[in-house]
Amino acid sequence: ADAYTFVGNPFASPVDLNAVWTSAGTSNINRTFYTWDPQLGTGLNTGAYATISWNGSSYDIVPPATTQTQHIQSGQAFFVQATAANTTAISFEENDKSSTNTTTVFGAANGTTDKLFINLQKDESGINKTTDGVLASFGANNTKAVNWQDDAEKLPNNEEGISIRRGNDEMSIERRPYVLATNDTIFLKVNRLTPNANYTLNLQPQGWDAGMQAVLIDKFLNTETTINLQSSNQNIGITSTTANANDRFIIVFRGSGALPNRGFSVAAEKLGTTAVKVNWEAQAETGVKNYELQKSADGVSFVTVNTQDGKNGNLTNVYNYTDNSPVIGVNYYRIKTTQLNDIERYSNIVTINFKNQSTNQVNVFPNPVKGNILTLQLNDLEKGVIKTRLMDITGKQLEVQQFNYNGGTAAQTLQLSKVYASGTYQLQVEGKNFKKVISVIVSNN
Repeated sequence: ADAYTFVGNPFASPVDLNAVWTSAGTSNINRTFYTWDPQLGTGLNTGAYATISWNGSSYDIVPPATTQTQHIQSGQAFFVQATAANTTAISFEENDKSSTNTTTVFGAANGTTDKLFINLQKDESGINKTTDGVLASFGANNTKAVNWQDDAEKLPNNEEGISIRRGNDEMSIERRPYVLATNDTIFLKVNRLTPNANYTLNLQPQGWDAGMQAVLIDKFLNTETTINLQSSNQNIGITSTTANANDRFIIVFRGSGALPNRGFSVAAEKLGTTAVKVNWEAQAETGVKNYELQKSADGVSFVTVNTQDGKNGNLTNVYNYTDNSPVIGVNYYRIKTTQLNDIERYSNIVTINFKNQSTNQVNVFPNPVKGNILTLQLNDLEKGVIKTRLMDITGKQLEVQQFNYNGGTAAQTLQLSKVYASGTYQLQVEGKNFKKVISVIVSNN
């Protein structure tokens, strides 16, 4: 039970895995199969595993750009997992043969399942190449618990890999119940990355309604990026700092969308260095029982810090609350509305960043630098153009770059014009009312 077996197609013809699974002689195997796709991977061209898993009505193929389908070609093999000991059998019958070699498209949204394909891509000479992928799927008949009849375990690749973590389990496909009024979170693990290389998380949502919200939280940079669930394809660039990142990236879904009142808005502002004032406004407000101001230190777990009754009356009503205990770092705030009929909705999330006074406003990471790429971490500078000058130890200017900075916490990748010799250099960073010189160690031995 739970063991994997490597099985070859015995026919000089393609076979349909679905027909094999339903054959009378087949018993006690999961409806998930794994094949090796030679078209995946990057420089080594060694390929990667593709997962073929039954979702209740068709097969999900992960990564979705793979050339693999549910049809296994002549001479091709696959892994399958047993569900019981000693009584497992796989039967290949004449009727299992497939009459076509063409690629079949599976997993397209049909209005009953919400899906998010997440592909890990690596930049190679300006071209993003898919190295691995996972799928998070949400449907009415799914359970929260991990089980290998519905979810698909992750098999490790030779190169860069990505998986969904749930407890001690790692999955290539995770199927869960629908995201309702409460948060749901996808925990991502990436491994075997090339340090300081440029990667992309390619997101391909399918079937989401217009009200659902999601963000990608980068716990290393302390940032979050909105995910457009109505876009069929979205790329979010990342820079690796280490080979493995077990808990750097999480995707958080936040309720079933906007508040029910037209013209609702929420904002937050700093009051000096010790407090945050949160304001929210509802136009034409009707049918509201109360509002709860909720706060989080990580963007995932929220607690209620203030509750106010709805004023209603088809008027524009303004509410506010002062948080006198902000945490050091990013503070996340949202408004939960409860209607008189007990329906609950959540607002968008606003953030205020309180940095420890000892925290540098500009950092270079990693430092020492290898290759010709370095990354700047910017914290709470004034918005505007940032100019950088790289100089050698004598003060001779080597190159100049500039970029637009929108404030807050941000990371900016600088690609140097060449790979410099190992040694100590000076990087001057200059913005509006700000100038700093940072010692940068280059280690290219």
